Amino acid sequence: MEITGGSENKPYIQSLQMNGKGYDNTWLPWQAMRNGGSLHVEPGKTPHKNRGTRTAPPSFQ
Repeated sequence: MEITGGSENKPYIQSLQMNGKGYDNTWLPWQAMRNGGSLHVEPGKTPHKNRGTRTAPPSFQ
């Protein structure tokens, strides 16, 4: 995991990339964690109101 410009004043995720590609979900798939790879996080001072709103997370029942 790599965080660019992170600080206590930037607690919100502005953009997320998994293996070099934009990732808009609010969860990480098990396969991505199991197989490894890279996760790049760009934080910001204010919430990104549209990020992660298109798809509901899967059920973990």
